[in-house]
Amino acid sequence: MERSDWLAAVVVILVAVLLLGSGPLAGGLLQPSGTPTTLGEGDVEVGAVDVSTAEFVLTPGRFGTAVTYLRIPDAAVELASVTDRPRLVYRVQVPALGVDRSANMIVTDRGQHRLHLRAQALEPGTVEEDEYTGTVRVRVQSFSTDRTLYRQNVTVEVKR
Repeated sequence: MERSDWLAAVVVILVAVLLLGSGPLAGGLLQPSGTPTTLGEGDVEVGAVDVSTAEFVLTPGRFGTAVTYLRIPDAAVELASVTDRPRLVYRVQVPALGVDRSANMIVTDRGQHRLHLRAQALEPGTVEEDEYTGTVRVRVQSFSTDRTLYRQNVTVEVKR
């Protein structure tokens, strides 16, 4: 067997071992530790929820594009306590623009958690008003819990 054949065989074996070790049959042996992947029971006690509602703005795309972007700030959730593996859900809706976005994360530890939503591109010609009204929600959900931690109406200003 030539050297290149040996090298190819080693690469194939290495890839197979990595795929098997990180797959569901191996229980995700190579998954990062401490990163929960499944929803459980449980609940949270909230210390604070912070969403900078003044940062919801519609801005034009760069380089002369006709696309407008809805800029969405992160939601920072300070948890005083957590039991089991509930999920935090950050949802932003602006019905007049057809925007309904959400981000979620399963939590197991108290402390601060940030939920991030990337900017939302809107079709050219969608933005016609100077401002829009939206709703921001942060919820906790599990098999035994579903409640709103934070709800706020926001005014989304158009920057031209």
